[in-house]
Amino acid sequence: MTISRFIPLLGLFCLLLAGCGKKQSGYDYKVAFDPAWHSLEMPGRENSLTAFTAELIEAIGAVENLKIGVYQRSWSNLMLGLQENDYEAVCTPMQPYIFYEKLYIFSEIYLPTGPILVVGASATWNSLSQLAGREVGIVRGTPYALILEKYPDVLQRTYNSAPAALEDLKQGIIDAMLLDILTAEAYMHDLYQGELKISSTPLTQEGVRLVGLTGKSEVLIRRFNKGLARLKSNGTYNKIAKKWNLSESLEEAK
Repeated sequence: MTISRFIPLLGLFCLLLAGCGKKQSGYDYKVAFDPAWHSLEMPGRENSLTAFTAELIEAIGAVENLKIGVYQRSWSNLMLGLQENDYEAVCTPMQPYIFYEKLYIFSEIYLPTGPILVVGASATWNSLSQLAGREVGIVRGTPYALILEKYPDVLQRTYNSAPAALEDLKQGIIDAMLLDILTAEAYMHDLYQGELKISSTPLTQEGVRLVGLTGKSEVLIRRFNKGLARLKSNGTYNKIAKKWNLSESLEEAK
């Protein structure tokens, strides 16, 4: 991957370009993303996801023998730039709903963002089906009540905030909690390390993907998926993830 200039991010000089102008020579493809990750709930972890994304794309380019330029673009202009062919794909948590299939082509998930089960460090539960008759916490305003509807024997307790639910889980007042994996990771690596743990794989197919235009980006998406699979199989994927404190979700999602 060609380096145009460096921007320091948490000690890593990520391979990023500051903006998206006219197509530059020397790249096979250009990819853009919003460095604020506008639609993701991950306060304080934006730089980690940016660094992870840049390093992962660099590694995929290396194993697939592709030169990929990585660009930053504001959230409000990200999809516009794709439509105007400023770049061939974007990194986004947009989901592959049926009504998008004529417009966009989606890669495999390269970072899961959906809900997972959080339990006490010594608990052995790794599925909601094991929690019949027990209380599971969710945060008010999240859609996780819809998941619990599939498990009528599981008792639901609603909280106004994740910290309140996590404290009750720590104290044994509730038995488990549903929380999005990026937020859960932040708490598991900080306040609740050794006391609480992520015990399940993601319960939905939400995640960050590479997205391009149908009829234009198929080759890039295919090569991205192929490179991603190779990095997962040779351990590079988890190595990069661990570097940016994203390893728990990636290892659980294998």
